[in-house]
Amino acid sequence: MRRHISPPNSFFTILWALFHSAIILAFLISLLHGGGIHMDSDLSGMIPDTAAGVSDTLHHADTLHAADTLLTRNASRNIFILVSHAEFGKAKDMAGRVYEALAAHPWQFESLTLAADMGAASDIEGFIYANRYRLLPAAEADRILASEEGADSFAGNALVTAFSGFSLASMDLLDGDPFLLTDTELRSCMEAVQDSGTALSPRDGVLATEYEGKSYVMIRAVLSEEGARLASRRNAVSTVYDVCLPLESDGFRFVFSGTPFHSYESSLSASREITLISAVSLFLVLCLLVLVFRSPLPIVMSLLSVALSAASAFACTHAVFGDIKALALVFGTSLIGCCIDYSLHFFMHWKYDAAISSGGEVRSLLFRGLGFSFISTQLCYVLLFFMPFPLLRQIALFSFTGITSSFLTTVGLYPLFRLPKRRARLPLMKFPSLARGRLPWGKLVPLAMMAASICVLAVRHDSLKVRNGIGGLYKMQGRLKEDTILSAMILRYNPGSYFIVSGNTAEEVLLREEALCARLRDRFVATSRFIPSRRTQDKSFAACGKLLLRLPGQLDMLWQDDGGKDGILSEFEKEKVVYLEPDSLGVRGSVPESLASIMKLLWLGDAGDGTFCSVVLPASVSDAALYQALADETEGVYYLDKVSGINGSLDWLTRKVLLMFAAAYLLIIAVMKLNYSWRQTLMIAAVPLVSFSVILAVFAASGYSVDFFCTAGMVLVFGLGLDYIIYMTEHGRRDETGGRGIEPAAVLLSFVTTELSFGALALSSFVPVHIIGLCIFAGCLAAFLCTGMGRENCKDA
Repeated sequence: MRRHISPPNSFFTILWALFHSAIILAFLISLLHGGGIHMDSDLSGMIPDTAAGVSDTLHHADTLHAADTLLTRNASRNIFILVSHAEFGKAKDMAGRVYEALAAHPWQFESLTLAADMGAASDIEGFIYANRYRLLPAAEADRILASEEGADSFAGNALVTAFSGFSLASMDLLDGDPFLLTDTELRSCMEAVQDSGTALSPRDGVLATEYEGKSYVMIRAVLSEEGARLASRRNAVSTVYDVCLPLESDGFRFVFSGTPFHSYESSLSASREITLISAVSLFLVLCLLVLVFRSPLPIVMSLLSVALSAASAFACTHAVFGDIKALALVFGTSLIGCCIDYSLHFFMHWKYDAAISSGGEVRSLLFRGLGFSFISTQLCYVLLFFMPFPLLRQIALFSFTGITSSFLTTVGLYPLFRLPKRRARLPLMKFPSLARGRLPWGKLVPLAMMAASICVLAVRHDSLKVRNGIGGLYKMQGRLKEDTILSAMILRYNPGSYFIVSGNTAEEVLLREEALCARLRDRFVATSRFIPSRRTQDKSFAACGKLLLRLPGQLDMLWQDDGGKDGILSEFEKEKVVYLEPDSLGVRGSVPESLASIMKLLWLGDAGDGTFCSVVLPASVSDAALYQALADETEGVYYLDKVSGINGSLDWLTRKVLLMFAAAYLLIIAVMKLNYSWRQTLMIAAVPLVSFSVILAVFAASGYSVDFFCTAGMVLVFGLGLDYIIYMTEHGRRDETGGRGIEPAAVLLSFVTTELSFGALALSSFVPVHIIGLCIFAGCLAAFLCTGMGRENCKDA
């Protein structure tokens, strides 16, 4: 007589209703507060922030994270469109047509720029004129203060500029600025603004350049939040393609550059592949269910359970995070295989077990095995949720919620269904080994797999490397690859690394910035190029005071009335105790938007722990080793390279995942020992070891590195692979009179559906998805072949 031990059915039915009601309520609240459903298809969403792997080297980890978030968000929304033609005039006219067409979609662009913005220069001029006594470049101030000849030379050059008409500043300001301080400072400021962008220069009102006999005119845009949603039909990248590509004829060529174009192509390709894989997987699973059950209720309820699990997972993840990443949805395909397992085990007994008389008995019979399977799988997802990586946390929550929904559906709803009449309960199609209640192998196959894996690893150990490389996660192809190479040659703008400068005060940060900037070789932009330190401002003020000693002669040479001298000196005197500060810009007049937008990116200000921080951003880096050395020898300065930083972050996360796995492994062994003998526990614990050896052998033979996505897949295999042997061990603990062979058949069916859905992801060309799919396919195959040991465990029952 079989033992049926589990809580009453009403408990799980109520729990099922409360669980799904809470998710629905949370999802509706998130929709009301968030303004709808938000999908994140950004390519950068699949990688951690640069600071994660190096935060241990700096006690201001939050500051590093804030800097990386700002820079990544800025880069992920910036796009460049280069309009090319042999004749500059035609390229400019075409750029104007494209600009007007894109401007018709204002909701997709935060900013859209074609003309070299002379209005912005006028605003900057007004700001500099108001603060001209504090903004003289340090080199000019040093020359003036060094000698009388230096001051005379500056005053003489101002006269030459004024009479030549080549002043960048307006001559209308000459009455209050006879030494043309504004002109000198404006040139320095505009040079800094230019260094914050590309290598193109103004020409006939637009930014343009010549390259290999062709003219290139640039349109620069920053996507809005809505335009950057690449999963939406209203995204800006598709609009750019729709506008530009039909115009490519008669010698016109468009060059597209920017992270959004790569995100769009990768997400579009991945979405198509995943949709196809999911559709084929679902169809094959459906055919398999029809073949096995030959009854509508198990088939319909199994598919509805998967649909409910996926919907619950989506709603819960969106409610918690406010959006959902496209790559997290990829794992929704795994729910077809994972969540359907519970349904398969239930309905196999519901349909074929002649000793069962009610759905409640089926649940009681399976409760122990389903419970251990549920706990072992969910433990891995719970631990993954605490990883400091938003994508991984979304995947963990998505999978945890979906599997919980499926489990509660199995134990809370399915028992309510009446069993089919006995004449409708057809005999199970049996293989001879299944008829005996076992799978056709024992310990021999697992031992053979382990031995084969060791041999492969011994031969191919040189090709097996534990290494992360962001460059291998996405492979550019076709036109986008050509555009990326060409735009890099033309724009010479690739801010892939940056400095973080920290200090106890804003003044200390600016002083350290100035010392660092004096040693940089490449074009760069920094806060101190717009708002210098107080020490530099004092030097500027002192130099201006020395110039004003020559004010009467200067006014005379400019044929100006000597009566204006008192007003100039009075204004100068008022500026003696007034300083410009990065955190208080706008005290005297508003800061121009063009400067404010740049400084918003560069000046982080108070990091929240009494420390001030800023970013120094090179437009490109010619010698990363030199910059790293500069940072190492300068107190409070840290150099972060985006690519190596991401690789370091992935390495750091890989170590964390492996430590998490070790903790989960020990914890699950402890749980199993509380319920099984030592022999049974050790056989169960051996399954992950066999699976991992097979995975490593497959990766070594394929030439793949063991990276973060591989280790994440191994953790999932750890949770999924234990299910099979747990089911078989539980099968051996029960008297299978009337139901012999059902549990092994259910395990076989569960394995096939999992491989059809989750393992099929190995067919994807999207590298992270392919790696995880390959890992799970190989690992679950090995775990299934270990289920023969479950029958061996029966001897201890």
